[in-house]
Amino acid sequence: MPKTNVLFQSYPNFSNNAKVLYEYMNKHYKNKMNLYWVIDNTEDYNRLKDRLNCVLNDSEELAELMPKIDIIFTTHGQLTERKLSNQIYINLWHGLGMKKLGYMLETSKLAPQDVDYFNRLRRTVDYMIVPSEFWRPIFASKFRIAYDRVLPIGYPKLDMITSPNTRKKLEKILKINLDNYKKKILYVPTFRKGIGRADAKINTSNIFSFSKYDENKVIKFLEKNNYLLCIKRHPSETSTFSAANSENIKVIENKDLKKLNLAPEEILNNFDLIISDYSSMGIEFQILNRPVLFITEDYEEYEKNRGIIYGLNFWTGENQIKSIDELLKKIGKFDDIKCDPNFRKLLFEELYSDNCKRVCEYLFSKDGNLKETITPNDDEIINKALHYDEAIAELNSIYNSKGWNYLEKLRKIKNKFKK
Repeated sequence: MPKTNVLFQSYPNFSNNAKVLYEYMNKHYKNKMNLYWVIDNTEDYNRLKDRLNCVLNDSEELAELMPKIDIIFTTHGQLTERKLSNQIYINLWHGLGMKKLGYMLETSKLAPQDVDYFNRLRRTVDYMIVPSEFWRPIFASKFRIAYDRVLPIGYPKLDMITSPNTRKKLEKILKINLDNYKKKILYVPTFRKGIGRADAKINTSNIFSFSKYDENKVIKFLEKNNYLLCIKRHPSETSTFSAANSENIKVIENKDLKKLNLAPEEILNNFDLIISDYSSMGIEFQILNRPVLFITEDYEEYEKNRGIIYGLNFWTGENQIKSIDELLKKIGKFDDIKCDPNFRKLLFEELYSDNCKRVCEYLFSKDGNLKETITPNDDEIINKALHYDEAIAELNSIYNSKGWNYLEKLRKIKNKFKK
């Protein structure tokens, strides 16, 4: 029997869910599958060609390869125009976020390119993979695909977060010894622009985009407490910002991660706290049972232009920050920033490891062939797509569950005693 031919593509090249799934499959199915990568530019192609069996996008080589492919994995809905009817297309996507996306948004908030992109993706995707039942209606409605085609069997990138040993590589990038700091904090803001759309303005005059800011106060706070603050911008973020030259503030550049073939998720385990806004990393980091603070000063504008599923409180609880003074005060009482084990379980259902293993065991037999139950979509399945109102009904059943009500009661009790 011929080997299964598997094709990967991600943005950035060789990153995110596709990267970690490829590395698992290359280790466990190396002699049972042919694994290929589509690379978007010649610079990355030259950097990766000795490591991966890769082809350049839009090349004649890719055109010749495509008819031989059995299954495609992408992180950003690439290759939709190339997928053939007998191939399996799995949209791994690239984040577990709170932001409304795709068909959750009003048409007026979507650029024409967005509409075309999501319509093509909807008719191409055969399966999506999520880490728990909670995410099924969310992803089914975001992409308007059949509910039973969203598989709650794991999420490959979570293995990146829970198990990597990247300390030495991160120290090489930052040119420091992480042991010299009492706490390590990472700031990871979301990408504020879609295809022809801006979700909120970016204040480039300071690190956190606060309307009022005092960097000297931040530096003195970090030095006094011996804390390290690292800033990691989104790969698509081109905005510049000012940051003082300080041993307690370091910028992690995307180009430096790329040189060491590191995905951003692989460095998260080195930090004690994440500061985010609406980024999926703020949600995913909670699998480590470590605290997250959410900067929400521009929430009203963001909600108007983009929107948050269920509203902000659902995701952030009491960990919202609206000013630099609030931020420093909260971090100053580090041990009082609580993680919510019930919310963590809701998000991940205790699937904290072996995500790649579960995904592969669901899709492939031991000999590396696709299981007979893994079949392409047809028009009947595509037309069974879950609409947004149906998804909200599913979400409400979760929101009104005993477990969630218990969680809300705990929050109200805590807030009552804090007043």
